[in-house]
Amino acid sequence: MLPGEGQWKQMPGKLKTIHCTDGNNIAGVSSEIGSNMYRWNGSGWTQLWGNGTHVHIGITWGNMWQVNTSDAICQASI
Repeated sequence: MLPGEGQWKQMPGKLKTIHCTDGNNIAGVSSEIGSNMYRWNGSGWTQLWGNGTHVHIGITWGNMWQVNTSDAICQASI
């Protein structure tokens, strides 16, 4: 058995990409039409403003980057 095999727990939601820095800083882009972005709130997903194809968060939630649906690179201080 490989490390971690059989130890994955399915979480709610449908994302096509995900990025995290630790258990409290998780964001992803949905598989929905429009590529909505979401942040994990500890028990579910909270929708973020804007649409993107990729999302990246800094070490803390003060810095977030995205590639939007027009392929422009955008940065937000949150």
